[in-house]
Amino acid sequence: MKILLLITLLIGGTVVYRMKSGGEGVDLQGRWKVVSLPEGWKKVPAMDVMVTDDEIQIRVGTVISSKLSYTLDPASSTIDAQGAGKDPQRGIYHLDGETLTLSVGAEGKPRPESPDSTEGGAVRWVLQRAPNP
Repeated sequence: MKILLLITLLIGGTVVYRMKSGGEGVDLQGRWKVVSLPEGWKKVPAMDVMVTDDEIQIRVGTVISSKLSYTLDPASSTIDAQGAGKDPQRGIYHLDGETLTLSVGAEGKPRPESPDSTEGGAVRWVLQRAPNP
């Protein structure tokens, strides 16, 4: 009976965890390999992006170089991120299978109009979902 209860709790916890990741079928959680960095950024070996239910981490190997809290609006494909600064960074994304393209405006600046935009200081990222280890 205890084993059945444990299995039920584990399955239920997994379902709730997946639902918190943005709802409406959008699941950005997990590890993402960097395919394309913003213009002018240097690609560092072993750089990846880890997305949890409430945080985005830019990592080099196991070292976290940046942390941002975030919220998603799947209906409009928008993302708002908050780092150490006072003002949020507003972005827009497009998820096509296992490829995520997003454009994020500079802190306190307007949201880019498309995931491919680099106007007004926006930075564009292309990420590929990494396989589970």
